[in-house]
Order: sequence, then C-alpha cells, then structure tokens
Amino acid sequence: MSLLDANAAGRLTIPRWLAAAGRGDRPALRAGHRVLNYAELGQAVMACARHMRSLGVRAGERVVVIAPNAIEPVLALLALTSLGAVAVPLSAEAGHARLAHALEDTGATWCVADDAVQIPGGVNVLRLTELPPADAIAFEILRDEFATMSKDVAAGSMAYIRYSSGSTGVPKGVMLSHGQAMWTACMLADVFGLNGQHRELVFAPIAHSGAWQRVAATLYGGGCVIFSEGPLSVAAVLDDAAAHRATGFFTPPPLLRSLLSAPRARVREGLQSCRSIEIGSAPLVADELAAMLDLLPESRVFFHYGLTECSRAVVLDARAHADKLHTVGRPAPGVRVSLRDESGREVPSGAAGQIFLQGAQRSDGYWNRDELNHARFSEGWLATGDYGSLDEEGFLVYLGRADDLINCGGFSFFPSEAEALLGPVEGVSQYLVIGVPDPRAVLGQVPVALLVPDDAASWQAGIFLKAARQRLPAYMVPRALRVVAALPLTGSGKPDRRRAAELYSNTEG
Repeated sequence: MSLLDANAAGRLTIPRWLAAAGRGDRPALRAGHRVLNYAELGQAVMACARHMRSLGVRAGERVVVIAPNAIEPVLALLALTSLGAVAVPLSAEAGHARLAHALEDTGATWCVADDAVQIPGGVNVLRLTELPPADAIAFEILRDEFATMSKDVAAGSMAYIRYSSGSTGVPKGVMLSHGQAMWTACMLADVFGLNGQHRELVFAPIAHSGAWQRVAATLYGGGCVIFSEGPLSVAAVLDDAAAHRATGFFTPPPLLRSLLSAPRARVREGLQSCRSIEIGSAPLVADELAAMLDLLPESRVFFHYGLTECSRAVVLDARAHADKLHTVGRPAPGVRVSLRDESGREVPSGAAGQIFLQGAQRSDGYWNRDELNHARFSEGWLATGDYGSLDEEGFLVYLGRADDLINCGGFSFFPSEAEALLGPVEGVSQYLVIGVPDPRAVLGQVPVALLVPDDAASWQAGIFLKAARQRLPAYMVPRALRVVAALPLTGSGKPDRRRAAELYSNTEG
C-alpha cells in the first residue's frame, strides 16, 4: 500500500470498507478450531448489524462493548460502527466501577457483553452468545439491507469512544471517527507489512487501541487474525505462534521482557515464522531492543510512541536504525511532531520540550470534556503532556510526562532518563524509578526505585546500588529501594508511576 491509499482510506467508512472487502475464502479470523473466512466475516457482520437494528440500536447511539479476545466482539464492534452507532470498547477485566463510569459518561443505553458480566439495571443488554450465525439469512438480502442501513454513515462521523488508561486521573473518552480509524488501519498495514500473507497473533486485549488497531490493520491488509486462547504466558504465546505459523504480533514491554528471559532456543523455535514484531504502550531501554534484535535475527522489530488520541504517531524500525535504539523513532507517514517550550515556541534540536502531534489519525477531542479539549486540541495539534527531544535527524527521544519530572536539589530529570542510563541490572528482572518528597525536606524530591528481583531470597541491594552509582549522576541515584512482587501497570501495560508512589509509601523494604 502507498500513502496515497492511506489518504484515500481516511475518506472511507467501516461499512464501505467491509462491503468492498469481497467474498473471498481466505481466512480472516481464527480462535482455536473456529475459522471465519472473509466471505463469512462480511456476512456475519451484516447479520449482526441487522439483528442490532431490529432490537432498536440506532445511528449515533453509544453502545458499550465488553470485549474479551474472541471472534464475537470483533463482529459486534464492526456491526455497531456499520450502523452508525458509536462503539465504546471496555476490557473484560474493566471492573464494575469502570463499566459504570463508561455507561454514565457516554449515556449509553445498550451494553454488549458475555454471559458472565453483571450489567447495571436500566441498561439494555445484548449477550455475545445471542449474536446471530453468519448464515442466518441469504447474503443477497443482507447485502441490500446493509447498504440501506449504512448509507448515511460518513467518514467524519464518530465510530468509537475509547477510554484512556487513566494513569493521570479519571479516564477520558477519546472520540475517533470512521476516517481516522480507517486511515490508521491502512497506515499500520503499510508500515508493518501486514498484507494478505500476514498471520497476526493477538494476545493483548482488543479493548485497548494497541491490539485493536493491529486487528483492524490485519483485516484491512487481507491477512488473518489469530486469537491466542487460555491464560497469557510465555509458553502459551510461543506454542500458539508456532502452531499457527504467526508472522507477527503486538506486545507491551512486560511480555517482551519475559520473552527475553526465557530460554533462547525455545523462543527462537516458537517465533521462527515471525517477521513483524511491534512493541509499544510503555518505554523500553535500548539494551532490551538490542537483545530482541539479536534473539530473532530474521525479524523486523518495531517500537512505537503514541497515545489513544493519536496512535502510532512515531515509529522506530529498530533493525534499520540500530544506532537509534535510545529513541522512539521518526514520525509515521503523514504525522508531524513539534517540540515546544512552556510559552509555545518550538525548541531547537536536542532541547527538551512538550511533544505536540498532528496527523490524520489524531482524535478531534474527548467526549464531554470541553475544557480539556480547549487545553489540549488547538489548530490541528494535540498537546500530549509528554516531553521529549528531537535529534538532528528527526528521531524522537521520549523523556516522560510532565508529572513524572523529578527535581532533586535543583537538578531536574525524568525517571525514564535514569532508567535508560542505568539499563539492566544483575539480579533484577524489572524496576521503576519515581520521585517522592525528600523526608529531610532539603532536596525537594529524591529518586527511589521499586524493583522485582529475580530471586527475592538471594537478592542483594548492594549490587543494584553499586550499578546505579557507577552509571548515574549522583542526583539520579535512588535514595531508597522497595521490593515488590510486580510493578504497577495501567490496563494498557504502561508503568503506573502514580500507583508506584502509593506502593512505595505503603511497602516496607
């Protein structure tokens, strides 16, 4: 695909794409032994849309979808958007509070969920088990009805409200149009090589934009989406990848780190067919990317930076730019990046500034958050709240969020800078640097580290501190260490530094 195709895709709607996808017999969705080809996918979505319409779901109506990783939620999401309704995906592990917030915030009167989910009273419920079979009615009838139902859906109309991970406060509903969703799918298919021969293994939650957009891009490119079954583990991922000869997948960093610590021969055997691996949703250090390149020498490894508000805005092709592994890459096709100071002026190369993004996949704002929209969306740009710097070749170095900044005795730095300089430490599988108030009230803030040892019984704090003192400036060296069973993460796999600060305060170590 070319960028011209991507720009054309930005004028498409989901139902127009679906109708044009053809009635081919290539596999589209697979879960266990169940497979839907593209003909069956199209027919099943049309049958679902017809059924939802008969129940009273209308264009513009917000519908919450509790989306486990399975075929039925994909059908439901595509059917709802094909009707012109607005899909509001939530993870199967979202919990009652998150569900109640989404229902109240969006004014949704419908919820699509599996049988195990308890839905608050006053909401219409459609169970995933009640979706009609693909062959419930003749294709010709479905096709004609589908064309009538979807004829008024425009590229600029809203397709999704996707809630952010909420790591910086109350989750915000990010509005995304049909054109933005289709442009993103085409761009991803092009950049990551997700063509008709691609077999995408999906194990990250499709309720989150990171995994869902890989699903959409794979379908847009004509490949096959394969849902990993059972509990998530390194062994399960490797077994599924080998059994289905998966050619790629998306993963947040935690699973990547588990793969890097697994037996090398086992990982290489399981991922021998993989040619396109994408990592995102949270920072990595250069050594981790380098280790992945060494582990899978036949694979292209990509790392991305983006937000739900502007996904996959910056992409690093790690194998092509092995000297840039400390960065998150260059702007994706059609994306512009601007680094600005507090007064809104662009900063020179190498200087730190807030990251502003502009691109066809950029959201137009948040649902029911007019004040925040005014602050963050202006003149086609998104103020991300993240900070970074651009080198002379246009590669972006990610530093962190403004709230993460640590000011220790007049020295200001982001935790990610300390983590990148420190790198892997013997005996520690994961760690996270945060800033806390100086207990002596002298330095303002001091850095501390939460860490997960390889073996808590034999772990020695002195080894970690020795490495920190050798590799870090004095003001970045953690003043205290806290051992935890696992680092706190948001639902999308990002380090939750706010929760980490709470753990530090409440954990003895």
